Amino acid sequence: MHAGYPEQYLARCKLPKSAVQTLITQFLTLPNLAPSAAAAQLYIALYFVPEGLHGDSDLMKAAVSVGFRQSWVITWAPGHLADVSLQWQRYRAARNALGAVLTASKAKDIAGACNSKLKECQKNVNELIQGQVDKVV
Repeated sequence: MHAGYPEQYLARCKLPKSAVQTLITQFLTLPNLAPSAAAAQLYIALYFVPEGLHGDSDLMKAAVSVGFRQSWVITWAPGHLADVSLQWQRYRAARNALGAVLTASKAKDIAGACNSKLKECQKNVNELIQGQVDKVV
């Protein structure tokens, strides 16, 4: 991604900053919004107010808490993934907020939980396959 993208690209679309900030506040305060949906929408909305990514520590702490605490690789549109730990490296406030929650031990815990779920899924798939094989035989 080249310098200035996507904020320069999105700057072509003149949205009132107050409207974007209201939208972001809603994403941060709506408890019923699915975490992955909140993360995707926050990811896009924050680029419309890049000064928040750069220097608003409180905003970025709240955004990370709501959308990126458990998963920092998100699907922001069908077929489009973003690793915010990489995408936000050039934004000081975003980088610092992520750094506070993306620790090696956190990654290890998440990987362990995913591994346990994967083993359970593999067991279930094997049982389903075996059940189908038994019906055929």
